[in-house]
Amino acid sequence: MQLAKQRNAELIILHVFYVLKATSWSDKTYKTYFQRAEKNIQQDLSSFMKTIVRAPNIPKVAFSVQLTHGLDTVESILAYAEKEAITYICISTRGAGMIKKLFGTNTSDLIRRSDLPVIAVPKTWRLKPIKKVLYAADFKGYTRELRKVIAFAGPINARVDMLHLIRNDEHIHEITLGKEFNHKVHVEYKKINIENTVVEGIDEVVKDQKPSVVVFFTHQNRSLMDRILFPGNAEEYCFYGKVPLLTFQKAD
Repeated sequence: MQLAKQRNAELIILHVFYVLKATSWSDKTYKTYFQRAEKNIQQDLSSFMKTIVRAPNIPKVAFSVQLTHGLDTVESILAYAEKEAITYICISTRGAGMIKKLFGTNTSDLIRRSDLPVIAVPKTWRLKPIKKVLYAADFKGYTRELRKVIAFAGPINARVDMLHLIRNDEHIHEITLGKEFNHKVHVEYKKINIENTVVEGIDEVVKDQKPSVVVFFTHQNRSLMDRILFPGNAEEYCFYGKVPLLTFQKAD
């Protein structure tokens, strides 16, 4: 709701549900049961949102509450987003145990499968204006990626910090940004020890600079075994990051 207010965007509250059908039921019986269940869920959601909007610190924005029926939560979200021409998908993250980290939660699965940008908001995050965006970059296609980051940050007047991590023995290749970006971008380099992971290096910067959002570009065409042995930075960070995470699909 905070982001929708800052971007003057339409907000849709989407809930995916699934109603099982008993094998002994006729189609008519199931239809009646389905309609009753759908009505109850809609009423519960509407009541829940009324309590949310009455809170004094919640931004006042127009929104709608929508239901979609499907067994696969992520597939249902993606299908709805495509049908309604959604720009960004926002979902919460609560952390995960080891098994879920290996095989995925709805949030990590959505990050991995979505062609649309995904915003993952930690359960512990507290409401505040979005003022600074930290873009974790590499040297592969950063010009194209930076345009997407600025398209997000520009309408809400947020600062963009472009971060590139290097190992202690790695040479710094200075990046010079031309005038093609109609937005001021601060480029920063941080050295990390050889034993540290990329995510650990980014987390150090996050703790120091306290950005409003961290941006990753993630590869999606990886095998299950590859994801288990070498989890993606975005998928890994969504399990324990303390600030909202914005992910885009990385071009091959």
